[in-house]
Amino acid sequence: NIAEGKGRASDRELIRFLNYARGSLYEVQTQIKVARRLDYLTETAAQALYMQAAEVGRVLNGLIHAVVPIRPSAPGSYGSSTEEPK
Repeated sequence: NIAEGKGRASDRELIRFLNYARGSLYEVQTQIKVARRLDYLTETAAQALYMQAAEVGRVLNGLIHAVVPIRPSAPGSYGSSTEEPK
């Protein structure tokens, strides 16, 4: 997904494919849970895979945030505060 997105002509397409990759990561995390419940994985192995998946998620989020243009928050939007800084 990532390579295909990078090969596209725009950042918008790249972001779309990075989001596909993030969706695939969620599928992998679900498969880890299923494998653990069916005793195909030990708890230790499952935890190691969860940690690796979490790292992949952080990298994907970092890539997405690196490509998405940063826009200032509009008043009242998520992440904005109505309190005065102290």
